[in-house]
Amino acid sequence: SDLAFEAVLNTKYLDQFKTLSKAALKGFEKADKDIKKAESDVKKAEKSVKSIKGKIEHAKAKAEAAKKKANHDLDSAKSKVDSLSRQISDKKQKAHDHRKKAKKYAKKIKLSKAAKYEAEAVAEEAEAKTLEAAKKTAQWALNAAKKTVSAATKASPEVIALEAELKTAEAGLKVAEGVLEAARAVNK
Repeated sequence: SDLAFEAVLNTKYLDQFKTLSKAALKGFEKADKDIKKAESDVKKAEKSVKSIKGKIEHAKAKAEAAKKKANHDLDSAKSKVDSLSRQISDKKQKAHDHRKKAKKYAKKIKLSKAAKYEAEAVAEEAEAKTLEAAKKTAQWALNAAKKTVSAATKASPEVIALEAELKTAEAGLKVAEGVLEAARAVNK
């Protein structure tokens, strides 16, 4: 009878041990599954962060190229305006000189030479007016180039947006890493 009682007791302990063992095994299996999912989430988050960093580098390179082009266009526009200003000044000086000679010959009653120099003065003034119109166009291009350089100098909106996206992705990575550490801690 003591043996029978002990056998029944051992059977109950064995059943409880089996039940507890099965529950513990299921817990370990779930923990392993949770760790694998957390590891997968960390890898996805790392991949996302790496991808965004690549996009940022590309956007920065694109913005830098746009800035260089804008600076080149600005320098070109400045050169054009300066060149036209010099040409206008030269034409006006020549017109002044021709008009001075025309007056000199008119006083000496050498009217054909006076007329020749007056015609040259008028031609130089006409060229100066044409150049002034071209200078106004070049000045407009210069002002547009200045605005482009100003915009290119400021941070690229694309880079700013990507950097904000990167911060969000990095926060997501930290959360995923925290979940993974917690899953590992539970499994110890």
